[in-house]
Amino acid sequence: MAAAEGTYEFRVNGELSERICGIVADFSEMRIVAAPPETLIYSRAPDVLHLRAILRLCEQLGLRVLSVQRVPDPRGVR
Repeated sequence: MAAAEGTYEFRVNGELSERICGIVADFSEMRIVAAPPETLIYSRAPDVLHLRAILRLCEQLGLRVLSVQRVPDPRGVR
């Protein structure tokens, strides 16, 4: 299995409410970027378990994940 460590972009459908933005941001130093009609969420994932936990959080919040991709580390995401 390939290593999961890296920074990921989660593209979700729609714009996030302030409440959901707060929950997501508290989860793991995530950066949220509005890109109407979608939202981009950036986060570091040190391993596959963390990556799965982020996806599980999105599911629990009712977010429809459109895509997930590994991206170069942008400034501000550690």
